[in-house]
Amino acid sequence: MFKTSLLIVLSIILADNSAQADISASLPRIINGKPITIDRVPAQASVFRLNTFICGAIIISRRTAITAGHCVLFYQYRPEAYQLRYGSSLTSSEKRVQVARVSIFPAYSHTTLNYDLAVLTLEDDVDVPFARLPEIDSTIDPGTTLTAVGWGLTENSSTSTELLMTRLKAISLQECRDVNPGWLLSDNMFCAVGAGSTTCGGDSGNGIYSLENSLKDSLKPEVLLGVISWGDTSCSIIPARPAGFADLANREMRQWMKKLVI
Repeated sequence: MFKTSLLIVLSIILADNSAQADISASLPRIINGKPITIDRVPAQASVFRLNTFICGAIIISRRTAITAGHCVLFYQYRPEAYQLRYGSSLTSSEKRVQVARVSIFPAYSHTTLNYDLAVLTLEDDVDVPFARLPEIDSTIDPGTTLTAVGWGLTENSSTSTELLMTRLKAISLQECRDVNPGWLLSDNMFCAVGAGSTTCGGDSGNGIYSLENSLKDSLKPEVLLGVISWGDTSCSIIPARPAGFADLANREMRQWMKKLVI
């Protein structure tokens, strides 16, 4: 069985059982992930800061991409430090574009990862199919199979240069709260959990997609449902621990995004 790892979410460390007190990155694991070709998720891109890979992103228009807010928080006023690489399953892609502006959702909280979303305005047009966004205010039924993708560390702690994927099942926000009673989860997030695979660690900003076109063996881009935001530090498979995602059907975030899309 193919067994690799993927760094895709920011870990949250709880100082006590009642509040989220600290956020830090940790080494990742997606167990039983496998490669996915870029034609399945052509809008996927990797974010480099000062020539170092840091996060994933998703292209939503000719000069606009989105990522997790915490990925670009500390260099948000230095957009020239960021570069997007796209159009390939490999992070070494020669298709590259500089970031002209970084915009983080105004209500973003670095303590709770509430509204964990940022828009990257690009210097030049990009020539890939853009991500298909969900209908505003749409919901994901618990039990729905989702596809999380991204780049990250392998089991020998070297960074994967190949795009990887894993299947997760959506769970209700209440179930997510029950599993994590001290976490301040909000309605602009959704949760999913693996069965025999899981996500954890620090490579956020990548996408989680519907499974619609994978089932139909179609090359039409799948619907981008969310941006990978956070996860549990234990990387536990038994019992599996949920990961959290910024919900792109959220009305507030979509209205804000619309003002920034070029």
